[in-house]
Amino acid sequence: MSLKPDIRRASDARDRLGSHLDDIESRFMPAYVGKIARAWMKYQAARHPVGWAIGTTATLATILGLVGWAVFSKED
Repeated sequence: MSLKPDIRRASDARDRLGSHLDDIESRFMPAYVGKIARAWMKYQAARHPVGWAIGTTATLATILGLVGWAVFSKED
């Protein structure tokens, strides 16, 4: 009884698993996720421009308010 076929099958399974894990890892790379997010945001902004304009304005106002509060705060 030889173990060579079993070892070969296990080695092939490891190689396939490694390939699948590499593929999954590449899908979570920041560049890939960023491309998907940008494409989604462009699509949604084209569909709902008023909502995105209001959201962007509110976000910028919040950021400016926090920066202003941090700069002009009397607490040391």
